[in-house]
Amino acid sequence: MRNRKNQILIRMSDAEFSQYQNRRARSGKSGNAFCLACLLNHPIRVVEHLPEMLRQLKAIGNNLNQIARAANSGFQAPPVTREIQEEVNLLWQLLKP
Repeated sequence: MRNRKNQILIRMSDAEFSQYQNRRARSGKSGNAFCLACLLNHPIRVVEHLPEMLRQLKAIGNNLNQIARAANSGFQAPPVTREIQEEVNLLWQLLKP
C-alpha cells in the first residue's frame, strides 16, 4: 500500500515538457520515479551571504569598467590588478562549499 498522499503541480513550456519527456524516457523510469529521483537525489547548494557577494561583484565589475574606459581613452590607470584579483579570490573562497 502506498503512503504518498501529497502531490505538487508544476507548469512547463512546450520546450521544457519535451525535454522532460526525452530525459524521462531515456531514464527508463516512470514519470513519478523520475521526478522523485531528480528532486531527492541532487543536493541543493545554499550560498551564504549571496546578496552581499553579488553586490561586491557588481562593484568590482563597475570598477573594472571604469578602468577599461580610462585605459581606452589614453589615461594611465594605477596598477590595481593585484587588489582586484585578491578581492575576486576572496569572493570565490566564500562561494566554495
